[in-house]
Amino acid sequence: MSRPLPAPQPDLSSRLLAAVAERDQSLAARLGQQWVHRRGLDTLERFLLTVLAPSQGLEAAQWLRAELGLVAVAAPAAPTPAPPLLRARLSNLDAPATPAPVPASLAALRSWLPDAEDDGRDLPRAC
Repeated sequence: MSRPLPAPQPDLSSRLLAAVAERDQSLAARLGQQWVHRRGLDTLERFLLTVLAPSQGLEAAQWLRAELGLVAVAAPAAPTPAPPLLRARLSNLDAPATPAPVPASLAALRSWLPDAEDDGRDLPRAC
């Protein structure tokens, strides 16, 4: 005697839409994390813009972003400045990277390897 197959569960997007509509914080957060893990953050952003915002409004998409700890995306008509902490982090990304100083000789590096000359390893010499 075979057992009946379990009823199919609604897909992740339908479950996430329902959780957001009900403002179920824990379920929405769990489903959002599942989404990012399985499909990636870029597809979640696309879902927020193309499915969630048109069906439930921009406020619902912003609510889900807040529940997931994502940076809020401002509406195209009303740009808002980034929070101070985020602005500080972004400014660090924009700063040019400073290369490490190049030593004039490798003597300082060789001092860390006192046995290097004894065991036959050939270390590069300064130019």
